[in-house]
Amino acid sequence: MLADHIEAVKEGMLWRMFGDGDAVELGQVRDRGAPPSVVRKLTGEVSSLLEEERERRQKGPLNYGHPKVKALLDQLDELLMEVATFRREEVESLVEEHVQWEVWIRLAPSEMVPKVIFREDDSLPGEEVVRAVERLPLGGAYVDGLRKLVEGNREIGRDELKDLLWKVEREAIARDPVGFLMEGLASLMEFFLGREVREEDGVDLDILENLLRGRGMGEWAKLIRVQRALGYEEWKFSQVRKVLEMCHEVEEERPPECIKPISVEELLGPSPEEAPPPLPPLRELIGRREKYFIRKLFGKDREVYEAVLDRLEPIRDARQAEAKLEECYRIYGLEGDSKVAGEFREVVLSRYG
Repeated sequence: MLADHIEAVKEGMLWRMFGDGDAVELGQVRDRGAPPSVVRKLTGEVSSLLEEERERRQKGPLNYGHPKVKALLDQLDELLMEVATFRREEVESLVEEHVQWEVWIRLAPSEMVPKVIFREDDSLPGEEVVRAVERLPLGGAYVDGLRKLVEGNREIGRDELKDLLWKVEREAIARDPVGFLMEGLASLMEFFLGREVREEDGVDLDILENLLRGRGMGEWAKLIRVQRALGYEEWKFSQVRKVLEMCHEVEEERPPECIKPISVEELLGPSPEEAPPPLPPLRELIGRREKYFIRKLFGKDREVYEAVLDRLEPIRDARQAEAKLEECYRIYGLEGDSKVAGEFREVVLSRYG
């Protein structure tokens, strides 16, 4: 579940700061890689306490303003800032708040980003907004898309930024939904894992469903909810890509609203006596070389091998088959220019004489 991953990241951050202890100094918090928001808030608390102490000094008869005394007090204040001590329960809520922001900015950018950028201001120059978005872990689609929609240095408000980000998402989804969503999922997984995501890493389907909903992909999210209801809890990162590609194909294969009239001949092709002879099954042509191709070309991944054959089998034209094969090499990250890829291509094209 998403909440479990958030809790795990929070506990990991607290462990780095506290270890087995239950108290930590502000200097140690900074040195141990605490989130910037946590360091800033704790520093602000100590600064407020030191400012109150300075005001009390001014009310007494002692000459704290003497240059020699002031120099020593400045050193003391710096030391007090470093050794100011906080207990775990004081820091825990700040860490959890930071992790929640990190996660939900990635899950639902159009909803959360305006809340981060417009803290006190009602509006900001467009270029300043773009620079702020560039610093967030959103990926190039958001920055490039937002920059195109922002004209010059005109002012942008909170609600307008939300609308602009929503438009950016719709354009990215229309252009390359799978790439856009996988980029967002990779950013989220890397935050949870603390390293670059790998194809074999597991993806909690609760996380995937929240990501799809956060990006306005409600129909796709319903498909994942169905899978969860069937008992699936986790897929590999590589499996998520394949499922999203299938979802994309389903979206594309919906009939358009208006279809031009078509004749029976155009719809069904020539009559049986005029039809060309059937093509030999691709798997039959491959025959005993199946294991060789799976090992050498498909990285021992039979699922990818079967998926490629399923895409190629219905094709009746050599040129279309070659184009589809190149597309498969690109989609599944296969070495299309290798010797074994050439051998596989020869087998595929041999179907067409």
